[in-house]
Amino acid sequence: MSEQPEQPEQPEQPAQPAQPEQPEQPAQPAVHLPPHLQHLQHLRGDELVDAIRKEYTSQATEFIMRQTDYDEETACKLLHEFKDPMKVVSHYLGVQPKPEPPAKTKNQMKYGEIRNFMDYGARQYNMQNERRKAMQQQQQDHKGL
Repeated sequence: MSEQPEQPEQPEQPAQPAQPEQPEQPAQPAVHLPPHLQHLQHLRGDELVDAIRKEYTSQATEFIMRQTDYDEETACKLLHEFKDPMKVVSHYLGVQPKPEPPAKTKNQMKYGEIRNFMDYGARQYNMQNERRKAMQQQQQDHKGL
């Protein structure tokens, strides 16, 4: 038998004193913010929502002021009225929004397609007839020479 060298006995390690229990805080998922909002990374919950809203309003107001001659107060007021910086600038430039066409029922869409198809066929037929008549006219003119 092979003899194994004896290993010295290791003294028992004293039990570590129990650390006082800290109340568990609910783990909040990490918020992934776009690069231009990274400076708000330390905020959580309502503070984060409010900070993002303020940042958006600030950036939108600056955009409106760059594109128009409105001052900050007017730009902010119109932003709250229109809810979209592009609409504020369009309003400043006098651009009228296009009216949305009324919604069509399925039956109206079907008949519209049939009408388009028939109109296309009629145009093709008329063009062929015109070509045929032009060719006959050229042949008659050529015979008459």
